[in-house]
Amino acid sequence: VVKPSMRPVAAWLAARDDTVFDEIIVREPELLLNAGDPESLPLAQRKRALRAFVEKHRAGGWRGLSVPAIQRHRFASPDLGPAIKRLWDEDIENPEIRKLLLTLIGLGKASECADIAYASTMNGLAPYGERIDALIALFALDDHRLPEICQNLAEDATLWPNRLARSALLRLFPAHLPVALLAQTLTRVTEAKRSVGDISWKLPRFIEHEPLSPELLEQLREQLTVLVTEGIT
Repeated sequence: VVKPSMRPVAAWLAARDDTVFDEIIVREPELLLNAGDPESLPLAQRKRALRAFVEKHRAGGWRGLSVPAIQRHRFASPDLGPAIKRLWDEDIENPEIRKLLLTLIGLGKASECADIAYASTMNGLAPYGERIDALIALFALDDHRLPEICQNLAEDATLWPNRLARSALLRLFPAHLPVALLAQTLTRVTEAKRSVGDISWKLPRFIEHEPLSPELLEQLREQLTVLVTEGIT
């Protein structure tokens, strides 16, 4: 194990010294993601670092793993797509590792991994967090199936249960979710009274502060008026 006081130094040296890099890969591959500057690593080394990290933690459940957001941004790139795809196809149990890979797909715009994100988004057996991470990745990729997902969100309450539907519509509207499908989804989702939630708190403030076009605001006014008139609660 690398001494705690030497971890940042070792991570920086790894980009300049292959011997140091090889030692870290064997001992603590997470250092190559969590410390130093991952973007300075050549592609071959980033692939090795990712594989070593995934293989070390792939089994079992939650372990408290965390890669800082700025490091994920610096590590991700489109050319990591093939490596991510190979790792995903080898079956990964740990939800944190699955989350990391889905996040890297979106941040790196690894379009060849779009099918991975789509499958997770539409997997009714996948946990809530994974489906949201997958949806965010598809959004980053501007995937051509997003309109299909929006239609499905509005129509299929079984595949899109309450909490997931609320979170999804906030992420999809207005770029991909038309006002009509937003209204259709609102007819079936519920939220606890006096809660600070997606529909009661976030959606009104999004509408208030986002630069929505007058035409879109008019459509919203008309659709929400209809819902209120019909007694939506």
